[in-house]
Amino acid sequence: MTDLAPWGLTDWRAVTGHVVGEDAALWLVSAQGRWARYEDGAWRLISVDADLTTSVIVNDAPLIGAQDGLLVESTGGWWTQRQSGTGADILDFWYVPQTGETLMCGTAGTLMSWDGETWTVLLPPALNDLFAVWSDGSHTFVAAEGGTLFHSDGVDFLEMETGTSAELRDLFGASLVDLWAVGTGGTVLHFDGTEWYPQDVPVATDLYRLAQGPGGALWACGASGTVLVRSGGAWEDLSAGLPEDEDVMGIGFDGADVVAVTAQGGVHLWDGAAWTLSHPYPGLALSGVATDADGALVILGENGAILGQ
Repeated sequence: MTDLAPWGLTDWRAVTGHVVGEDAALWLVSAQGRWARYEDGAWRLISVDADLTTSVIVNDAPLIGAQDGLLVESTGGWWTQRQSGTGADILDFWYVPQTGETLMCGTAGTLMSWDGETWTVLLPPALNDLFAVWSDGSHTFVAAEGGTLFHSDGVDFLEMETGTSAELRDLFGASLVDLWAVGTGGTVLHFDGTEWYPQDVPVATDLYRLAQGPGGALWACGASGTVLVRSGGAWEDLSAGLPEDEDVMGIGFDGADVVAVTAQGGVHLWDGAAWTLSHPYPGLALSGVATDADGALVILGENGAILGQ
């Protein structure tokens, strides 16, 4: 059997399952933490030997990015991996509903576009790490290492004046006239289509991610147990009850509950009144939250960890 050869040096330690007639349900596990399943006459790798970093919903299913340019997808109820064509770490995605394309950025100036069939390398605005990307199909914004923000109207990327030297870590928005950015030192910026304006926030900790809840409220999370929410035009600090020694790396939504995952292995639920530690995973660095094809939350982490509900 040669199906496993493309996955490189892997020490397979155990196989289990059954074969009934022509039906085979077999599993392999390796010393490197890889899992594989045998179905329809072929082995399929369903876990990756790399830290998972970010995710985006494409056609109602999650696309997960990892180190070394690996992509993880939910296919036929199983997680499968493939290469994006770059060896750089994937740091952010943005799905462009206006065009149906998916943009991806990462370390070492990586900027790529997926049209549903092929990944295409795009000319990046800088050769250092690109933390976040956003686009409406006509205008594209890229946040880069060193506190620079670039904008392109379809021709060239030009550096923008943001009024801050903070390093921006995430971009999110429904339109060009309602675009948000968060970054180091509690930086929150809003773009109205013409200029970036600083926002008053009740914290000064580094902010890593933005997410929008089902009700339209905007959420931000970051270092030292920081979680903010914007509803009614003002930012509110909801950090009380979260451990100050844990960095919140992602925010997800499970019905009425808000899910905050931390780099120290904590999964915390906000029920509208208080935070509760739902599932502790000591020693497992968690990096974000995705939604699978059935609408259920999955939590991402190091060493290819995908934690289901």
